Amino acid sequence: IIGDKRRAQREKEKQSADIANRIKQLTQAPWSSQQTLEIKTNKWPIVLVLIVGLLSILSIHVGFIGIKIVWPLVSGGAFFLLLSLLLLLISLVGFGKPACIFDRNGFMTPMYGKIAWQAVEGVALQQYTVRGVTQSILLFRVPNYQHVASDFHWLQRVFALFGVGAIKRNVVNVVLKESNEYPETVLAVGQFLWSEATGRNHEWVPTYSDAYNEAAKRVSQIT
Repeated sequence: IIGDKRRAQREKEKQSADIANRIKQLTQAPWSSQQTLEIKTNKWPIVLVLIVGLLSILSIHVGFIGIKIVWPLVSGGAFFLLLSLLLLLISLVGFGKPACIFDRNGFMTPMYGKIAWQAVEGVALQQYTVRGVTQSILLFRVPNYQHVASDFHWLQRVFALFGVGAIKRNVVNVVLKESNEYPETVLAVGQFLWSEATGRNHEWVPTYSDAYNEAAKRVSQIT
């Protein structure tokens, strides 16, 4: 037990050192106009979506082949089939592409298009742990997203009809699942480029109220 704890501590310290060194490497000087950073993530979720879709079709088939229709199987299969089709569309948008690309002028994602740093009002990292696995999501607050973003995917307009998505929430999220960069590094680089381009560096906490975040912004401007 003591050996395991010491080994875990060494690994944690090494990871912290690696993150610090990588952040220093990427933020110690202003970026050139050609410099970019591609954030790549795991593409395996598309396989999981396909498996769920196939199981949903099987559920519907089993529900119909009996003497009597088993409606729980049919309705449940239909629900998950529709859900898997939607998730498949979302997965295909970014399949084979970087989750996000940073440059000194802004960032770009397959789903949300190109967004200039000047249009961003906050950068944050949200993390939560489920069954021992930590999920990381990079968030950008982009007021008037629909008018400042270019080349965003048509699915965003569909989401807006249901009151969700960046057009309605003015928040862009990038999932960092098994990324080629540590989530803390991605956050630090995003905040660095945002600050370099705009002069802003105020705190933005997505889970806090608008009043709190506006107060944090005013404090930053004053100080």
